[in-house]
Amino acid sequence: RSLVAEASGTASAAAGMGRQQQDPRVTRLAILSAAAVFRDVAPGYRVRPFDEAAESAGSSFDGAGGGAAVRLSAEVGALRAFEGGLLSCYGAFLRALLRASDAGRSASSSLIKAAAAAGKMGKEGGDNAAAAAAASASASASAALSPAAAARRASGRAATRAMGSLLSALPHFNYSSDLLRALVPRLDDPDRQCASAARDAISSVFEAGGALAAAIPQRRGKSRGRA
Repeated sequence: RSLVAEASGTASAAAGMGRQQQDPRVTRLAILSAAAVFRDVAPGYRVRPFDEAAESAGSSFDGAGGGAAVRLSAEVGALRAFEGGLLSCYGAFLRALLRASDAGRSASSSLIKAAAAAGKMGKEGGDNAAAAAAASASASASAALSPAAAARRASGRAATRAMGSLLSALPHFNYSSDLLRALVPRLDDPDRQCASAARDAISSVFEAGGALAAAIPQRRGKSRGRA
């Protein structure tokens, strides 16, 4: 529990700081390392919340509703405590990944819009304005990739890659459908690296089959990764 909590807290903090000006390498390593910890410690089954397991036994956690209180052995109690802590940390980690991925996508979109606007200026200005347009494009790109924007982009790439690796490795585990819903929109991510990570993860789920694969929405056309 302490290892999982520490890994999750470190990576979540790194993802949040990545929206500012943290070293992209530190952000990437923290996020991917935490994802590796979850891949290693997650059990090979979906964890059932304690109240759900209790209801299936005909009683509730506190014995309310006419059922007898559930008494657990020390071993089972320790396992349930671990499972509960794991789900809590895992859910918090996934929320941090989604926020970082969204911030990275926004940074990539800003870069592409700035470059497109500069290219349009060059076309409208004719040959004499070509040099000015090129300079404008360069300046716009530099502004879009300021230290803060570059950190957000790097954090977003690492977060999307981490979500993809978790979905591929743990399709049976809790929140897999949430990961799938988060990754499907990334198929059209303006950052090629993010689009590729999403495509690889979703392809692995589709190839494995099962209920999760059936939940993948049909999309027309191909993904349009651009940067």
